[in-house]
Amino acid sequence: MDRPADSLKTSAKIRMKRRKYLQEKEKNFEHVSLYLYDRELMEELKKDFEVRGFDSKSKYITSLIKSGLRKEQKKRAIVADAISVKLDETNEKLEELQAKVFQMQAENEVYQKLLCNIYHLLERLFYGEDLSFERLERGQFDGLPPRHEETLQAVREEFGIA
Repeated sequence: MDRPADSLKTSAKIRMKRRKYLQEKEKNFEHVSLYLYDRELMEELKKDFEVRGFDSKSKYITSLIKSGLRKEQKKRAIVADAISVKLDETNEKLEELQAKVFQMQAENEVYQKLLCNIYHLLERLFYGEDLSFERLERGQFDGLPPRHEETLQAVREEFGIA
């Protein structure tokens, strides 16, 4: 009874070795078989072979493949260079935009403090309180009043910024 199981294991191992051999053979370029089914292409190749004066088809086909490979490598290098240039340009634009955003944020902070100062001063005027410019210069009026701070926080939470 053990013989059929051993036989199955052995045949599975043989199939795996064969598969591995075929995979390795696919990567071997020392000997390549080529079948051309296009008659026009065959005629063009025959004329080019004669014009270029090769003494063997192998050398001729190797030359064509080498030439085609070099052209493809050059194309890929050109595309890679173009992509690199585009990425560099994009990075430069992003850095410019980032700098502008930071500048705008800084300016907005100044304007926000100015508006807070004006609000506090107007509030003091409205209620007839003392207009102390010392307190203004010390930055005591730079922040939002508590009720506006709560409103701002509610808006931030609503938009998921908090």
